Amino acid sequence: MSDEMLLESVPYESDEAEDSESDEGIDESEDSVEDFGEANYRPNRRYRRTNRYVPVRRGVSGMRFRGPTGQVTTVPFPEKVATARETNLGLANQEIGRRALAERINKLESGIRVNQKKDGAISGTVYLAIGGGLTAFSLFKAAERPAGQPFLSTWANEGSAQMATLASATQVVTSGAKWLINGKYHRSGVGIVADVFSLLQIAGFTFASLFQPPADQAFNSVAETADLAAAVKAAKVGDLIYVKKTEKMFVVREDAANEKVPVPQ
Repeated sequence: MSDEMLLESVPYESDEAEDSESDEGIDESEDSVEDFGEANYRPNRRYRRTNRYVPVRRGVSGMRFRGPTGQVTTVPFPEKVATARETNLGLANQEIGRRALAERINKLESGIRVNQKKDGAISGTVYLAIGGGLTAFSLFKAAERPAGQPFLSTWANEGSAQMATLASATQVVTSGAKWLINGKYHRSGVGIVADVFSLLQIAGFTFASLFQPPADQAFNSVAETADLAAAVKAAKVGDLIYVKKTEKMFVVREDAANEKVPVPQ
């Protein structure tokens, strides 16, 4: 194709004309968008409007080259190329949309953290009300034990202490499951106090149950086997009775009928 035909097929405009028309088109579009936004303001529409790339309105349709002979030739583009101002405007709108999205994500993450703290505080309050009350009641009942009985074993045998330990185990398992699922600890003040108290309660009950001191064994002796029955009635379960004549040792036990009987050692 000759240069003359190419020039005729491509519409030619000067750089000043293209820039001025492009600027005018962008200014008009921005004014229309602002007017529309003021008349129909909605947060979601505003977010969708700014979070997009501004399409090319004017752009450049070709490039001009001056040949060795001094003749100017225009080479057309397949599509119009955006000007620097249109490109900057599109990138600016993308940045506004990115910042708006980042702000929404930050607010969402903050809300999730607040909900986790509230959840931990609620579960901790419920446990302290139930488990703490049962523990206090069991300690009060253990303090009223008969003289001579150890405190820890008496407390561990209380039903309220056993129920408090079950509530403590539930609190610990619940907090651990939330930590595993959420990927982080709730960091609630009330929840932390509840978790620490539940661990202490479980540790105390375990120690009182497994490391109970042995009961005191009373020792008595009788002269003959005929005196053994009377000595068994006066003795407690676990006491030792020694028969001097036969030189045998008996320990007092309970049979199926809850009757105390001597069992040879």
